[in-house]
Amino acid sequence: MLDCFSRFVWARLYTSKMPVTAVQILNNHALPFFEEHAVKVQTILSDNGREYCGRPDKHPYELFLQLEEIDHRTTKVGRPQSKGYASYCTLLAG
Repeated sequence: MLDCFSRFVWARLYTSKMPVTAVQILNNHALPFFEEHAVKVQTILSDNGREYCGRPDKHPYELFLQLEEIDHRTTKVGRPQSKGYASYCTLLAG
C-alpha cells in the first residue's frame, strides 16, 4: 500500500489476492499510522482487481471502506499511466 503524498509504503507478502488481505493491511497498518498522526484518510485509489472491487453490499473491502467512511476510486482499465500507483492501492489523506 502506497501513500502518494508522503511516499510512505506498507508491504506484506500474501500468496493470494483476496479482499480480506487488502482489508488486513489497511486496517492493521495504514489506518492506525494515519490515526496516530491525526490524519483522516478520505479517499483510496485502487486498480480494478478482485481484491479491491466487487458488489458494494457484499465485497469485504468495499464494506470496510464504507464502514470507515472512505471514498473508493478506481483507475480506468487499460490506462498504464496510473497502473504504477494503483497496483499498490493509494491513500489520499486530508
